[in-house]
Amino acid sequence: MCYTKSGIAVYKDTLQIFTLPGEDSHSEISAKFNIRDNFTQINSVAKFEFRPTTDLMDLSSYILICDEDRKPDWWNNQESKIRSKITAIWSSELNNKVFKGNLNLYGTQIKELPANLTVGGNLDLLDTQIKELPANLKVGGNLNLGGTQIKELPANLKVGGNLNLQDTQIKELPANLKVGGYLNLQGTQIKELPDNLNVGGGLNLEGTQIKELPDNLTVGGNLNLGRTQIKELPANLIVGGQIYR
Repeated sequence: MCYTKSGIAVYKDTLQIFTLPGEDSHSEISAKFNIRDNFTQINSVAKFEFRPTTDLMDLSSYILICDEDRKPDWWNNQESKIRSKITAIWSSELNNKVFKGNLNLYGTQIKELPANLTVGGNLDLLDTQIKELPANLKVGGNLNLGGTQIKELPANLKVGGNLNLQDTQIKELPANLKVGGYLNLQGTQIKELPDNLNVGGGLNLEGTQIKELPDNLTVGGNLNLGRTQIKELPANLIVGGQIYR
């Protein structure tokens, strides 16, 4: 699995680095730069990953890994140049706290994220040591908090895709939460939902302690009320899909 930043290093007489800022897909990089089509023209290719270890904002703490079972002969001689080039490419994103693509921190030792962070794609914090989210966090894609110790969501949190809170310690949702996709609250300790909550996709409340739905709840997809104590539905409830009880 690719973490945070990846790329392809091509070496013939000089070193070339191919990356898509913020993306973590080797296949997208290959397609973008037609590397497969030019295979006969180059000496050798190595895929690499640039992974954070303890601090997302400190590039000196990142480790550079050759994503091959066997490193090419030239890798050790060019490793410092690869690190230098990938650092230069990413510095502007880091300074602006805007990651254009996915940010995959799964299983890393990172403990905190910077305030006002924006992630254009998905943000995966599964099994990290992060205990709280920064203020004004914006995620254009999916936000996965499964397996984290996070206990509350920040005000002004915006998630364009799915928000997975399953089996977290979160007890309430902020009043101005915006979720464009699926909201999964299964296995959480949440007992009530804020009024005027608008979920663009489905809403999963299965197994929660919620006893009644709030005013003006809008769910674009399916609403799962399985194994809850909810007995009545409010008159102003809007559900675009099916209701499962």
